Amino acid sequence: MHTSARILFLLSVVSAVSLSIVGVSQAATSDCSRPANVPQAAYDVESFAITHNYSPPPNLVGGKTFQNIGNPLPTYAAPYKEYDVYNRGVGGRGPERVIISTVENYFQDYYSPDHYGTFILMHPTCGIRKVVSTK
Repeated sequence: MHTSARILFLLSVVSAVSLSIVGVSQAATSDCSRPANVPQAAYDVESFAITHNYSPPPNLVGGKTFQNIGNPLPTYAAPYKEYDVYNRGVGGRGPERVIISTVENYFQDYYSPDHYGTFILMHPTCGIRKVVSTK
């Protein structure tokens, strides 16, 4: 694992551990922080998938189980689903992915700008996901 990826991963683990200690009962609000290096498109994919039974947005690939080989992401929030962030068309899928925990109510969702080389916690200050279903 590259040094920068290791640092980001360790920061996400520290955030996750501190959330499990002090923030799990904290309700998610629109005040949850969003890292500047996560594009809005990643949040759009996340929102769509969560409110559509983990189906991918139209014209995007996603919804398959993320294998978490080597456990780079916390196992307590597994299983995860993976999604493309952008539709790259005929040229291929591109490297950007959103990885969403399917454990109800946890904000343990990640953005990977480089096809799983780096994982950025999408909601580092939130403990519980509050979603209104569109069903």
